[in-house]
Amino acid sequence: MSTPSLPPLRHDLLTGIDVGGTKVDVVDTATSTIRRYATADYSSLPAMLEAYFGEVGARPAAIAVGMAGPRDDDTGEIKLTNLHWPPFDPSEAGKLYGIKFLTANDMVVTTAGVLDAATVDTAPLKPGTPARTGTKLVVTISTGIGVAAAAWDARAGRYVIIPGEGGHIGFQPKTAEESAYLAYLHAKYPHASAELALGGKHGIGNLVDHVLVSSSARKLSEAVAAARATGRPLGGVLLAFVAEGEGADRSAAEQILQRMGAMIGSVLRDLAVAYMATGGIYLTGSIALTMGEYLAEHTALRDRFVRPGAAHDNRLEHVPISLLTDPHIAARGALALAKEL
Repeated sequence: MSTPSLPPLRHDLLTGIDVGGTKVDVVDTATSTIRRYATADYSSLPAMLEAYFGEVGARPAAIAVGMAGPRDDDTGEIKLTNLHWPPFDPSEAGKLYGIKFLTANDMVVTTAGVLDAATVDTAPLKPGTPARTGTKLVVTISTGIGVAAAAWDARAGRYVIIPGEGGHIGFQPKTAEESAYLAYLHAKYPHASAELALGGKHGIGNLVDHVLVSSSARKLSEAVAAARATGRPLGGVLLAFVAEGEGADRSAAEQILQRMGAMIGSVLRDLAVAYMATGGIYLTGSIALTMGEYLAEHTALRDRFVRPGAAHDNRLEHVPISLLTDPHIAARGALALAKEL
């Protein structure tokens, strides 16, 4: 990187940044405004940062950046999974701009947002009473499936965030129909993960194709093809046919959503048991926000989460599941981490 012409350093300015595949959300301590930048307008994160510096007329003293992609635990370098920007090296950027940088996985900053907010904007999907210092689990169901947890550290008297890649756990069927779906996934991939079964980039499409191949739902099939051609999410198509479709088309859409809700419930149960998430589960992401309330109310999601007679059913019965409705929770969490630098 070449040395740019830099505005002055402002020691009372701290910034949190959430980088996604199509947009970057920025919050700072100078204003309550959420700044948004389109990733298509910039060649790299430093190029976007320089545009931000120019807008505020200053460089922050510290910046925390959340990005959806693999992070090097030793160097902090992080590469976006769904964007062709070069990897971001916080050490190199820190030397260039004279700023303290912290990088984190997008799920880590989202979890930090849950912990930082005095009141988190949520919608209840399953009632329950969280344990006061119980582990909190944050799950994104979007393009992919992301997972992070916050575990209570009794000595420090605070939560510690634990990143993870829980979306890549193996998909575990519970019915004959789901076993057939697993076989379908095994024929396509070397590892049939929860993300490939249920995530937005591949999972919904896989489930739709698996169900429709043996269905007479012609109008639904045509609508799915049209949505794919224009890049529209398939979830909205399915919900529209459930609400307004008829005959085989509506039946097929309902069947897909019924299976999806049940399987998500099973995935959430497995993750809740693995982390013993008695502090509650928080869902976010485009699929969760678009379909979460429908799946919770009209499918077996909640029944699959609490399986009577299964291990820890008495604990899971009391675990609430909430939908995070603040679209900027990750950027706010990044700002909370910046304040600790």
